[in-house]
Amino acid sequence: MTDEFREHQKFVDSLDQSADAVFKCAKYLYGKGMQVAIAPMFKCKDWEDRHNCMDDGDLFIQQRIEVKGLTAEFTNASNWPFGEDFIVCAAKTYDRAKPKPYAYMILNKAQTHAAIVYCKTRPYWRKKTITDRRYTNMTQIFYLCPLEHIEWRELNER
Repeated sequence: MTDEFREHQKFVDSLDQSADAVFKCAKYLYGKGMQVAIAPMFKCKDWEDRHNCMDDGDLFIQQRIEVKGLTAEFTNASNWPFGEDFIVCAAKTYDRAKPKPYAYMILNKAQTHAAIVYCKTRPYWRKKTITDRRYTNMTQIFYLCPLEHIEWRELNER
C-alpha cells in the first residue's frame, strides 16, 4: 500500500465522518423551521485528483425576504415622506412569522429604490397603533423602526 493511497483513504474516511456532523446541523436548522439544502459530497478517485473534488459548502439555508411596494416616491432618508419612523409591518404578521424574515424590502412607487429593514435591527423597533388608511375604520399595531437603521438602495437593472 503506497503512502499516497493511505493518505487518500484517510481523506475519504474523514469526509465520510463529516457527513454525520452536516446532517446533524441540517436537522437542527430544519427543526428551527428553516429550509435546508445539503450540498452533494464529492469523492475523488485518488489522492492526486483531490483538488478537483472540492465542494463549495456543506449546508445552505434560504432567507425569507418580505417585499412591499409603496405608492410614495423616495430615494433615501432625506426624502422619506413619512417622518422620522419607518413602518416595518403589522406586529402580528412579524410575531407569528415562521421563519422570521431576514429583511423587509420596501420599494418606492417607480421601483427604482428600496428601503431595507434588516430584522437584526429588531431591538430598535417599537410598537404603535395606527389607522390603516387602506381600509375603513381599521387600526392595527405596527412595528416602527427609526430611519437611522434603514438601508437605502438604488435598484439597478444591470
